[in-house]
Amino acid sequence: MSGLQTKLAALRPTRGLVVLLGLAISMGLPALATAQQGQSAAAGQAKGQATTKLSEEQIQAFKDAQKRYKELKQRISDIQKQALENNPQLEKDQQALKDLVMQTMRDGGAEPQKSMDRIEELKGQLKDKDMSKEKRKSLMKELRSESMAVRQAQKKALKTKEVKQARSDLRQQIIEAMKEEEPKTEQLMQELKDQRKKMRSILSQARSGSQDGG
Repeated sequence: MSGLQTKLAALRPTRGLVVLLGLAISMGLPALATAQQGQSAAAGQAKGQATTKLSEEQIQAFKDAQKRYKELKQRISDIQKQALENNPQLEKDQQALKDLVMQTMRDGGAEPQKSMDRIEELKGQLKDKDMSKEKRKSLMKELRSESMAVRQAQKKALKTKEVKQARSDLRQQIIEAMKEEEPKTEQLMQELKDQRKKMRSILSQARSGSQDGG
């Protein structure tokens, strides 16, 4: 049993945490699934608005970077998956980290599991196509409120010394395991960051051009 696992052995596993957390190794941070979806949607919207201000060459450069980014992201994800499958202890440590975050959130006065259960319930209700606009609006408002509560509680938990150290330790352990599967793991992760920077730079140029033109 590893040091992290020993320290956290007293914590009870919490089901449904996958809804809340995903260990994003390329970013070095666990992130809310809902937040990731929101960021993706925002990025897509920004891209659509910005590309109208880009030259054909810039648009092609963005598409090339985006394609390579997706390829790298998938490749790194596959390496991570394989590393975890070949190292069962890391999967236990990953769960222990998730449990620690949940416990820290509860210690801070939050009720993350209750909120996540309610979020799933609201999502299910919102699938009703016959729902009135007023009811849908009310449920959407509650969904945003519950999501924000979980997000804020998680953000607070991630700033604690114990969680930060546990995340750092686990991240390094997983990267080392990934390097056993693919020695070029760190180079792939760096290229992923470079492609993301390239896309942001292109969009930044578009926004700057739009402001200058406006």
